[in-house]
Amino acid sequence: MNHLAVPFKLVLVGLVAGLVVGSSGHTRANFSTGECTNAAITMSGSGDDGRAEGRLSYGDGHTSQHAVKAPDVLIEICDWQGGAAGAASVSIDDSCTSCLDILRENGFKGTYYLSCTDQFSTADWDMWRSIYAEGHEIGGHTTSHKSCHILDEATLRWELSSNRKEILTNLGMPEEELSSFAWPSGDSSAASRAIAGEYYVCARGYHCNELEDKNPRDFMNLRSLNTPHYHPAVYDPPDYFQKADEAESLGKWVNYVFHNKCQDDGAISYLAEKDLWVAPVGKVAKYIKERQSSGITDIVRTDSQISCVLQSSLDPRLYNEELTIKVRVGRLDAEAVLVNGNLTSFTGTTDHITFNVQPSGSDDIRVVKSGIPRAGGNDVSEPRQDPNGTILRPLRGLEKGNGAVINIWISGQARLDNLRNHRIKYLFVDVGDTQRNGKIGTPKEQIVAFLRLMESYEKQHGYDFIILPYSEINTYNYDVNHQFRKAFIADYKRLISLGFDGVYVDIEPVRRDQEKDYLELLKNLSAICPEGTILGVYAGSVSDYGDDNEGDNEWQWSLSFYRKVSDVADLICVPGYDFNLPSKADYEASIRNQVRLLSDGGFNSHFMFTVPTHKRQPETIENALSAYNLEVGRHPRHQFIGVCVFAEWTITPPDWDVFRSGT
Repeated sequence: MNHLAVPFKLVLVGLVAGLVVGSSGHTRANFSTGECTNAAITMSGSGDDGRAEGRLSYGDGHTSQHAVKAPDVLIEICDWQGGAAGAASVSIDDSCTSCLDILRENGFKGTYYLSCTDQFSTADWDMWRSIYAEGHEIGGHTTSHKSCHILDEATLRWELSSNRKEILTNLGMPEEELSSFAWPSGDSSAASRAIAGEYYVCARGYHCNELEDKNPRDFMNLRSLNTPHYHPAVYDPPDYFQKADEAESLGKWVNYVFHNKCQDDGAISYLAEKDLWVAPVGKVAKYIKERQSSGITDIVRTDSQISCVLQSSLDPRLYNEELTIKVRVGRLDAEAVLVNGNLTSFTGTTDHITFNVQPSGSDDIRVVKSGIPRAGGNDVSEPRQDPNGTILRPLRGLEKGNGAVINIWISGQARLDNLRNHRIKYLFVDVGDTQRNGKIGTPKEQIVAFLRLMESYEKQHGYDFIILPYSEINTYNYDVNHQFRKAFIADYKRLISLGFDGVYVDIEPVRRDQEKDYLELLKNLSAICPEGTILGVYAGSVSDYGDDNEGDNEWQWSLSFYRKVSDVADLICVPGYDFNLPSKADYEASIRNQVRLLSDGGFNSHFMFTVPTHKRQPETIENALSAYNLEVGRHPRHQFIGVCVFAEWTITPPDWDVFRSGT
């Protein structure tokens, strides 16, 4: 009996191995895997055209069942996403909201298990919708928090289904996202686990105090550590720090569990120092099941590329986590990775590379050394390299063009095609959250992977973007002191060294007593920007209260402050939204007034007008462009170089149509 719109039960595929002769007459290797079995296909010798050929062999216990091995090429599905040494999850039971601040500070997402949901108020559900919107996982924990192993089948099914319905209905959550469950008090039986398996991908246990293996013995009773300082001493968990170390060294999965207090003694932040993939429980469980039910087939290696097929047997509507593929490239210096013909970001060295693929059943993968097809045929400048061999993008100067706000997790060639086809030149790239100490929390490997993706795309299509990184800083949430600014500047200097075309500063609001420090920060950033790079800023809207008076709206800038910023910055992005005006006429009049004031001269920088794609009437892209075009056309000496879309991830096809016709 399946209570979901998509199948949850894992179909185990036994090991099937064989050799198939391809249409070219060259031997190709095929196999798929289910339960953990050591098997590999060793590539030896070569055909007349230099292609490696395959024969089936069984491993010695040291080779993953997901690997295809040769003297200088090994393709495998990594045990953990990102190729991490181990995994970690943080979950909070009993509808408690503890640990949110620590998770946010470290850029982690937790799993919150909700029970007694039939007693939630409207305010409770509003709070949980907000937590869910942040990206934290919401899981089931039964309606009444009763020990499930003593319930009869009908009562257990009611506990599971009613709790599940409450969560789905009140959070507006797709069924496939409610995939994780936690046993109340950790109590379960073989019968209750079988029933729960009809509703959930996995269930986290309790009172285990053990690490979970990379291939769990029971997905419906995942092992975890008890909550510190919560039970009588006899139930205390092992040392959380030691277990994190063991998860890393042994390739296992550590599950921290908390209740009404986050008494972690710093253990959650310690995870950030380890080579561990920190992710919600359901996400990790899905990844493992996908890995277990996938295999690499049809491996062919030539002098210019390595190709293979990722075969998977699970429904991608439910099992939608990206698998990390590792390819030991040996002497092949990889220039690009294509999945089903689309460029995909990758990280690595001349020895091996890693990249992510979301399984769709059968996915063609190519690791290409050279000869990437590209439009036109015009040469592009050679990429620079840092001393470690990292590919760096060429630096470019300021020019006219439109822009878009994106993030480094953009994926899929279609989205990049959209930007290019709509003549987007400037990309303002969200590189992830800035930590309280001023440092960017996103790992360098993810940022380099994004730059590699963009470099490959540009070379393929003969199109150059101007790419500026940013991380939004709300001055109410951060203490922008001297140490913060020092770390902030150092990190952005490193981003430029990786190949960004400058920096984009999004610090808001800038209150009157903060203006001096803000200008000093811009000057320090300008000093680290090499010649040819760009210092851009996101501004406040032009003050309604005249040149020198900001009034009581701290989100606005006076014209005199605009002029001071323009003495330092190369590009100022002017917001065209968040005016809180009641009518279309008022909204358009405000936009025209801003454009007029900034077009009257006296500024030493260029401007870009930012239009919204995430707002409701009257703040629509159509109204914003109409007012902007009407006013900017009245000022032939204006310094606007284009229009910026905020944001790429919210824009719809009709929005793109309006943008194309209005720019």
